[in-house]
Amino acid sequence: MSVLREDGTYDESKLSKMEATSIIQKEQLANPNVAIGETIEALSEQMANQQVKIIIGELEKTPNQVDSRGKFTIETVFEALEKIRIDFVDGQASMPQLVVSPQLFASARDIFIVSENDPEIKKRFDELMERKRREWLDRESSRKLVD
Repeated sequence: MSVLREDGTYDESKLSKMEATSIIQKEQLANPNVAIGETIEALSEQMANQQVKIIIGELEKTPNQVDSRGKFTIETVFEALEKIRIDFVDGQASMPQLVVSPQLFASARDIFIVSENDPEIKKRFDELMERKRREWLDRESSRKLVD
């Protein structure tokens, strides 16, 4: 996996060994898909864990980290959105993907569900998106186009 950062720096991660074993019993020869499926699942989990390690390593190098200290709140979301650049496509914000640990997933989901129905949070979010839209327009208007 390679990473090209906005500042132009580039890193290439080293290959990692991943392995899994399938044992197919004689009775399973007619339909070995179960054992093969388990092997694929084990390899997929290893790959996902490796990618998360790479992403965490890269995030630790950036200044726009948000440490929720084990508690996910709507303030965590606003703090993260304040720190990042948001682009707009066809008038819509191109929102980043949120990555949380498995331990925080349920609380993050619940906070988003509750927040959808809170007019104060919606107003605050809309104001933030309008500010991000103006920042994007400023970036776009000062961009030099090359033939």
